[in-house]
Amino acid sequence: MKNKRKPIIFHFSFFILHLRGMPLTCLFLVMCVSLAIWECAAPKRTFSDMENRPLTQFAAPSVSALVSGRWTAQINSAVEDQFPLRDAWMTLQAAYDAALLRNERNGILLGKDGWLFETADNLDLRVARDTMNAINALAEITGREIPMAIVPMSSAVYSDMLPASYAADDLGAAVEGLFGSAPRVRALYISEALREASAEGGVFFRTDHHWTSLGAIAGYNAMRDALGLDVHEAETRTIIEPEPSGFRGSYYARAPMPWIAPDEFEAEFPAGVTLIIDGEAADGLMRATESPSSRDAYNRLLYGNHGLMELRGAGAEGVLVVIRDSYANMLLPWFTLNYSRVVAIDPRYFAGDMLTLLEEYNEADILCVYGLTTLLTDRNLLRHAALWN
Repeated sequence: MKNKRKPIIFHFSFFILHLRGMPLTCLFLVMCVSLAIWECAAPKRTFSDMENRPLTQFAAPSVSALVSGRWTAQINSAVEDQFPLRDAWMTLQAAYDAALLRNERNGILLGKDGWLFETADNLDLRVARDTMNAINALAEITGREIPMAIVPMSSAVYSDMLPASYAADDLGAAVEGLFGSAPRVRALYISEALREASAEGGVFFRTDHHWTSLGAIAGYNAMRDALGLDVHEAETRTIIEPEPSGFRGSYYARAPMPWIAPDEFEAEFPAGVTLIIDGEAADGLMRATESPSSRDAYNRLLYGNHGLMELRGAGAEGVLVVIRDSYANMLLPWFTLNYSRVVAIDPRYFAGDMLTLLEEYNEADILCVYGLTTLLTDRNLLRHAALWN
């Protein structure tokens, strides 16, 4: 005679009685259920100020999202981003790593005196080579020489602040060697000028990959001299100190450690510069914010990153077209001392045809300014170059 299947309630009761002898397992299960309920009931956060990024939200599934697996990936990201007390857990993890004397987190090196640096592990020299070839092709098509300045990584200037026994490796020397294969791209070397200026103060932010106002001015002076432009001293200068004046940048966002002091933000420019975006004059050179967050100070400079913008000043006649990334935001206003108009193109956001635009400014001078990290990772200029053949 076959045994009758025991009801589910019997198995559940047996499971509960079995757990009575395992208090730690019971505690673990209670914690998991409590955290799940907490995460479902707690208000959903849309932005992480600590990481300076939007947080993934829970979304209803669709047939295409389920079939492709996008919905499952989104749910996993949402569970991680909406985890209760996420910032506190991240702070605890950072403290744990510090206690174990770990000097690297998420590709960020924890240097001395609150300095953060990027490792060179994720930087690809092949992308830089392709980008240099694209700039050289642009020079050949337009029949002009294109001067180019590459802003080094902060570790090349502040190598003494790197963790002990860690050698500076920003691939700068290797990238400079690429100029030999791009004969129509003229190298403008600014690294030495930044090292000299660092004796006067910070030329890079401690927690961000961008250079400071002091660094941008040193870079401008070096480029101006290399280009043979006249020296024009700004009669008056505008100093921007947003409220709050401190901020924590992109390196901190990847490896947040709340005990690291924020950077002091100050931007110094020639007075009388007008910023034009989409044909409209902006109110000043830095976008105001209603948020109490101080994390986005650099991103608000020149109203953020735009595919095309123009700056006008009281400089001499002429137009300068700058192919650039976000490093140029701190630099561009200074070139209004030498040109009446400075037209800036950011290939990452520009949706038009670069060749058509350059034909419009066929009498303009051209300059390319890239941060080393962008040159080694970003492929958007290659996207534009694919349309030139």
